[in-house]
Amino acid sequence: MEFADRGLKKRAHGNAKESLVYFEQALRYELAAIDELDQKDRLAWAVLHRSAGTLALDCRDFRQAEKIVATALAQEPHPAIAEELRDLWQQIHFQRHLDLKGITLQEEVEPQQTPSEPVEIRGILRHADAMREDSNVIQVIDGNKRHTVQVPQGMMNDIVRPMWDSHVIIQGIRTGEHIILEDIRPDDSA
Repeated sequence: MEFADRGLKKRAHGNAKESLVYFEQALRYELAAIDELDQKDRLAWAVLHRSAGTLALDCRDFRQAEKIVATALAQEPHPAIAEELRDLWQQIHFQRHLDLKGITLQEEVEPQQTPSEPVEIRGILRHADAMREDSNVIQVIDGNKRHTVQVPQGMMNDIVRPMWDSHVIIQGIRTGEHIILEDIRPDDSA
């Protein structure tokens, strides 16, 4: 997780090449964890495959991402994860198609274009939208104030989702009207 988090932070700050180093290391650890896990634990096995497939996609290793997700789908994964694996499969093919056509989508890197400042938000995580690839946002309610935070790809399912409807502390970067998530943790003081 630590290497994936570092990769996401590097990518969010426009350091795509540096992020690949962290994503590749995270993928190696994830694949090692899969090798050691008993396949009888269907949920954990499917979650690790989803995570490894996402990391392979982050590494732009489309073939490996396909193999990982296909392996998981072929083994009748836990139903809670099966749909997420199918969504990941579509993302892999979309990115692979763009790559084959020589099309590169530039990620919006606002911290380099507008003044940015670190922020900390405390509140209740009440809303998350990950239905579309470009809509990874959460909303944190702090009293009467609603904060909308962009979540880097790959963090929503594994890191953010377990904290829904909980008191959280978010650290991020405010760029103009947007906040980009860097870290989220439970707020034990609430």
